[in-house]
Amino acid sequence: MKRRFLFGLGVFDMVVLAFPVAFFGPPEHLHQWVWMGGFAMAGLLLIAAGLRDSVGVGAASLDWHVAAGIGYLCFGIGMVASTAPTLSGTREDVFVSALTIVTIVPMMAFMGIDFIRGGVHLDISKWE
Repeated sequence: MKRRFLFGLGVFDMVVLAFPVAFFGPPEHLHQWVWMGGFAMAGLLLIAAGLRDSVGVGAASLDWHVAAGIGYLCFGIGMVASTAPTLSGTREDVFVSALTIVTIVPMMAFMGIDFIRGGVHLDISKWE
């Protein structure tokens, strides 16, 4: 798989994020700021990781796989913030939110940490 996939994933993330902002306006509550901020940061980092070999952050430089890993972690944080308010809703809302938090978020965290570590479990050399 090529890094262009990361670029496409980041663009898709930003487009999906643009729809709630376009239809409902800017966020009003803290959890909305957190999930939109997490998704936006994830999208920007994944786009940068898909296009560049390294990403400059101040005086430091992050390799593409570190930027992608942080992007996956930001996406997981955004998923938790987007589903957490529904944990006090109906039985179906609680089930879907808990299922998301138990399945998708650990997968994003695992992928993010493994990308940051340089691909200990996942072969990131195929992404070059």
